[in-house]
Parts: sequence; C-alpha cells; structure tokens
Amino acid sequence: MAEDLVLKLLQEMRADAKRSDEQARDHFGKIYHRVGLVEADGKQFREETRDNFAKVFHRLGVLETQMSDVRNRLISLERHMAALLAAMPATSERIDRLEARLAALEARQPS
Repeated sequence: MAEDLVLKLLQEMRADAKRSDEQARDHFGKIYHRVGLVEADGKQFREETRDNFAKVFHRLGVLETQMSDVRNRLISLERHMAALLAAMPATSERIDRLEARLAALEARQPS
C-alpha cells in the first residue's frame, strides 16, 4: 500500500512536471511569437523611417536649389540696381540740361 501511494505520488509528480513543461513550452512559444511580431514591427518602422528621411532629404535638396536660384537672382538684381544708381547722376544732369534748353526756347518764343 505504501508502495502504491509512493507510485501514485510519483505518477502525479510526473504528470505535473509534464504539464509544467507543456505550459512552459506554450509560454515560450507565445513569447517567441510576440518577439517575432515586435521584430517585424521594428523592421517596418525602420523601412518607413528610411523612406521618410529619403523624402525629407530630397525636399531639402530641392529647397536648397531653389534658395540658390533666388540668391543668384538677388545678386543679379543688386548688380543691375547698382548700375542704375551709378547712372542716376548722369541722367539727372541730362534732365537738368534739357529743362534749361526748354526754358531757353520758351524764353525766345514770343508770347
């Protein structure tokens, strides 16, 4: 009878160990599955981030090109404006001479 009791206890312990082992395998399987999902999400996130950075850097390149064009146009306008401003005294002199000639002609004309 004691042997039967010991045998029964050993069988129950073996069954418990087997259940524990199955539960541990099941838990590890779930953990590995979740780790796989996290890895897949991480990979997808890295790909999206890489694509987003590529778009951002492309847009920055376009903006830099546009800013360079604007800078070149501004430099060109500054040069033209400097040339116009340099010509202003000569233009003012011409206008003054024309006004003087017009005044002289008007003075010669009988009213």
